[in-house]
Amino acid sequence: MIGHKSKIEKTINVAPPISSLREVQERASGLVPPQAWDWLEGGSEYEVTIAANRSGFSKVFPVQRVLRDVSNLDASLSFLGESLSFPLIAAPLGGLTQYHLDGEIALAAGCHRAGSIASIGAMARLRMEEVRDANPNAPIIYQAYLQGPTEWLEEQVERANSINVKALCICADAPTRFVRYRDRDNRYDARRFGRMTNSRPPSHEAGKKANWDLITLFRQLTEKPIILKGIMCVEDAVRAVDAGVDYLWVSNHGGRVMDSGVASIEMLPLIRRAVGKEAKIIFDGGVRCGSDMFKAIALGADLVAIGRQIVYGLAVDGAAGVERIFELYKEEFESVMAACGVTGLSQITPQLLQLRPSAAEMLDMC
Repeated sequence: MIGHKSKIEKTINVAPPISSLREVQERASGLVPPQAWDWLEGGSEYEVTIAANRSGFSKVFPVQRVLRDVSNLDASLSFLGESLSFPLIAAPLGGLTQYHLDGEIALAAGCHRAGSIASIGAMARLRMEEVRDANPNAPIIYQAYLQGPTEWLEEQVERANSINVKALCICADAPTRFVRYRDRDNRYDARRFGRMTNSRPPSHEAGKKANWDLITLFRQLTEKPIILKGIMCVEDAVRAVDAGVDYLWVSNHGGRVMDSGVASIEMLPLIRRAVGKEAKIIFDGGVRCGSDMFKAIALGADLVAIGRQIVYGLAVDGAAGVERIFELYKEEFESVMAACGVTGLSQITPQLLQLRPSAAEMLDMC
């Protein structure tokens, strides 16, 4: 009809909701260009460290226990002044606008909806101020890289303070560029793809000069809790505690830096034993499901972080997809808690893990 003003209909998302952590990876792989998928999934050189991160979880197994009342299960905890319903946050991620136009904005929104915390950093595609403007109440951890002069580091921290981040995370495990065969063979430079408003770190060479004096510098620049990420040996863990770091982050950068390294999960109990019960530990590396989370908590982690799975959810359904990832991990994690007969995080101890007996040991038991 002439002169009739029709309503503008909202776009209807006809895609089915994400059903499982396995399905979201399959769906994301079909949506993302092959080279960008390789950039996300790949690691350094022959990706031995990535494989180690996954296989490390297959060395221990939860102990199934029955007839224990788990009707009042509570996996909640307090972290950086925030109440989390279970011990999972988003690890720092780069290049997110390759997978969704809103990148870090959608990441922070999804994590906030899920009642968790997003980590963004110097390698983010979108400026931290944009992320804050779009998500004024979302709790955010800022990850500082060390690829620049002191003046640039100071600027990073000043900007992070200005948007009121919950903590400052120092990424210490990437002193230089590492060789990733997939990206070289694909002739793929991720920096050329996806929307970008953030400026790149000025000098990777500066990262080679980083030393422990930087902990003192960052302490002078912020009153926020300091997290040191990339702890993969007992010596560094002890030194970090002695330096007054608030949280240790046990991580091998998801296998994206040094290849042929040990799994993060293999180092976790050694580091916990070295620093004692009072030190606070965040853990990442190969956590693909709720049972992996359970194992990490049992072996000494206070909190677990995930990376690639967050991107799967982002690619499939933006902020809602990120939120859904947290829902699925929570469902799986709490089901393992129930199967093991525990109702709170403090009950998840190494005694709830077991080793698989060898064939010879099984025969000896008969």
